Amino acid sequence: MKLQLTNGYYVRFDQISRLMQYIYTNGNSTIPRQEIMEETGFSDRQLENLNSISIGLGLLKPRVYKLTELGIEISRKDPFFDNDETLWILHYIISCNPKYIVWHRLVNIVFAQHEMTSSEAIRQYFNDLKEYYSEKSIKSHLTKEIRSVLNAYTEQLFNRLGILSKHNNNSYVVGANVNVSFLSFLYMVLYYKGFIGWNASSIDIDAISTNPNSPGKVLNIPLKKIEELLDRAHDNGFIRLEKFGDLDQIRFDENLTKEMILKKIYGD
Repeated sequence: MKLQLTNGYYVRFDQISRLMQYIYTNGNSTIPRQEIMEETGFSDRQLENLNSISIGLGLLKPRVYKLTELGIEISRKDPFFDNDETLWILHYIISCNPKYIVWHRLVNIVFAQHEMTSSEAIRQYFNDLKEYYSEKSIKSHLTKEIRSVLNAYTEQLFNRLGILSKHNNNSYVVGANVNVSFLSFLYMVLYYKGFIGWNASSIDIDAISTNPNSPGKVLNIPLKKIEELLDRAHDNGFIRLEKFGDLDQIRFDENLTKEMILKKIYGD
């Protein structure tokens, strides 16, 4: 578990964009940390936290300042995160990973179980962390981490997704309607297959609807909505929907990749 993903820093997409663009325009080769700081103006602590958040979002590779395939494509086609489909994909990637304990529990448990919540109510969902972290560490870092995640969905670019809004300074309203596109959802399904190591050419619709960390669970959307999104993917020739016994399945073309879906999203 990683208690300090953001280290209390807000998820500033403009700064993430600046970091990504510097790496991208320099050929996505390994760049010394000191050089990045000198050229971008980020302090050592800023860069450390931007790197941590960008890895969590699936934009940078761990341990080196290099873009992932997703990071490269976003740098090319949506460098300022103007496309909501980009934001939906990033929301899923960071929210489906249990390693990022605060972010994961907020999205998958707190947001999923409540129409309204508060900062005080949220803390009870982390009482068990006393078994893994010192009281000093929890007191110092947990509140900041919760604040950063809530800020990401209310004050930063994730607010465009309508997942969370501020009711007042201490309480929050969870959005009831998820307006995700079928292309973003299909990207999530392929990402989920890779995340759990599922190599088969088909997957049960029930698995992506109810399994922990699946797109349906992370987005907290009903089966009917999932079926509508998959129907659109089927009608557009990306997948085939099949019935196998009592199970409804998605069958994937062997050539379908996440990169192909990104090219469709960005108009390549």
